[in-house]
Formats: sequence, C-alpha cells, structure tokens
Amino acid sequence: MNIKETLSIVSGILILIGMGPYIIEIIRCKTRPAKASWIIWAILDYLILFGMVSKGAFNWQIAAGCITSTVILILSIRLGEPGWSKLDKFCLLGAGMGITLWLTSGDGIFGVIAGTSLTIIGSFPTFASVKKNPENESGLAWSIFMLSGVLSVAAVPSMNPSEILQPTSYLIVSSTVMYFLFLHQKLAGPKLVDLG
Repeated sequence: MNIKETLSIVSGILILIGMGPYIIEIIRCKTRPAKASWIIWAILDYLILFGMVSKGAFNWQIAAGCITSTVILILSIRLGEPGWSKLDKFCLLGAGMGITLWLTSGDGIFGVIAGTSLTIIGSFPTFASVKKNPENESGLAWSIFMLSGVLSVAAVPSMNPSEILQPTSYLIVSSTVMYFLFLHQKLAGPKLVDLG
C-alpha cells in the first residue's frame, strides 16, 4: 500500500470519526444542521461515488461520506433547523434540476463535475446558518472533516477531474464552514451598539 492509498483510508476514517461528535451534539440539541444541505449532500454523495467508480476512480472519503451524510440527514430531519427558508427551497430546487440533468446525461465525468458543483450549491444553507448562528454547528466535527479534506486532496493519484473534484469540493465546503465558525466574527470586528 502506497502513501496515497494510506492517506485516502485515513481520510475516510476521519469522516467517520467526525460523525461521532456531530451526532452527539445533534442529539443533545447543541448542533442544528441545515436539513437542505444534508438532503443534497446525501443524494450527491451516492451519485458522485457511482460516477467516480464508473470512471475507475475511488477514494475512501466519499465512501465514508455516504454513510455519514445518510445518518446526519436522518437526524437533521427531526433535530435540525426548523422550517424551510427561501434559500433552502432555492438550493433544493437547483440541486434537483441539476441532478435530473446529470442523470439524463448518462455521462460519468459530467456527473462528477455536476455533482461536485451541486455539493457547493447545496452548502449554502449550511453557510448561511453557521454565519448567522455559529453555535448551530460542531466545531470539533468540522475540524475533523476539514482534516479529512486535506488528506483526501493529498491522496489524489492524478489531476483527472474524476479523482480531484470531489475531494476538493469537500475541502472547500469544510474550510468555508470553519471560516464562519472561527474567523468570520473576529474579522468582522465588534458590532456597534445602537444607543438610539
């Protein structure tokens, strides 16, 4: 087993490890995941995995991601953010249209490209939620997910789109969530108090 295969396996294990604190925080109502994102991510993880396999590509991060997104989706339906915002509905509609286009194309590489693009679009409800209420997300879980993303990108065997796009999209999503969790408030500066 070479170093890239080892990194891929560790990346997948980290996704599963990150699921642990995320689930605990959801059950304790400390974390309230955005349902729309997890619906989109769960569907896309499976479709991206199938698209990658159809092109002879595979990594352990996406395999573990299928398990993680399914479990968190189930929990988020009941314990996630209540209601459906306009952004949630817009992203679900856009993802649905994109998935339909992808499935009718029958092209594996188009599927991977579309899937990773839709993964980013599906992240906007989570980005909006964590920007507004950073306490809605688990810093520990997302730190682990981001580390998984770094290792998964490092594990990519070639710059082939079927191999590089999925781990890169995971890294972009987790890095953006981490930004909103830990840096956004500090960089935005203190809020002015209206003394009216």
